[in-house]
Amino acid sequence: MYRVLVSPRTPAPVLDMLRDSGFELKTQTSTDEEITAREIADCDGFLMDEGTCTARLLHSAPQLKVIGKESSGLDSIDVACAQKLGIWVTCARGANARSVAEHTMALILACAKNLVTMDHITRAGGWPRRERPTLDVYGSTLGIIGLGAIGKLVARLALAFGMHVLAYDPAAAEFPDGVRRAETPDALLPHCDYVSLHVPLNDHTYHMIGARQFALMKPTSFLINCARGAIVDEDALVWALEEKQIRGAALDAFSVEPPEPDSPLLVRDDVIVSPHNAAFTEETTLRMWEYAAQGICEVLSGELPRLPGNRPAHPRMPLRP
Repeated sequence: MYRVLVSPRTPAPVLDMLRDSGFELKTQTSTDEEITAREIADCDGFLMDEGTCTARLLHSAPQLKVIGKESSGLDSIDVACAQKLGIWVTCARGANARSVAEHTMALILACAKNLVTMDHITRAGGWPRRERPTLDVYGSTLGIIGLGAIGKLVARLALAFGMHVLAYDPAAAEFPDGVRRAETPDALLPHCDYVSLHVPLNDHTYHMIGARQFALMKPTSFLINCARGAIVDEDALVWALEEKQIRGAALDAFSVEPPEPDSPLLVRDDVIVSPHNAAFTEETTLRMWEYAAQGICEVLSGELPRLPGNRPAHPRMPLRP
């Protein structure tokens, strides 16, 4: 019988799915690496949400055959090490796409309507009907960097609001109808009233939006980040806001999470923040766990996972012919 280490946050229906597949379950008691290393040593699968999966942790798990991550991002896992060790990594890619796209659109509208500031002033007894004009998104231009599942849905929502949409993604074979292609991010930035980021965090995207990129943006534009915090150079973002290089920002992700209490981004009224919860609607939360657990079930049954994060050349768990 295969044994699977599961997060203590795993929903009951997902635990039932794994038990019904014939697996013995073991509950992870801590995300501390030393503790997890002891707990994972005799496990064949790992259903993971929080914490990190380092090379050291992977080397402490000689039986481990598959990691199922309940998110689309895999930056918390040393995927290269897992690849070398023959460990499959699967994810919940696409499970949260619509929820993140809706959250992105909500932040775009919140920026345009200055909702957070209007709320605070009204609650304090003010009545800022005309003193702080707001904006229409109709007719404005949205720039999307990263046209995967989330980016495509954001594009469709924006088009439904009557926005023009520019997008950059060198890997996208097709662009939705009505979306214009930008050949580079630099070619996109000067034309957009809103710039929304939907790329994974890796060596190529780390700090891909920095001082030079902010200098290319319109002084009336907004940056929206519902991807990963470190895609944006936050020091450069603070500079851009202080120097009026851009009008504002809306952030669901930060380089350090939660951000430090004295972060200058938290005290600015031209920044809207949320706690990296765009993906965690009630519906999506369960779906992400199900996708991750399904990846474990597929690999331990000798099947090719539908949502692989890697493809080991010599997997510890051989696929059925």
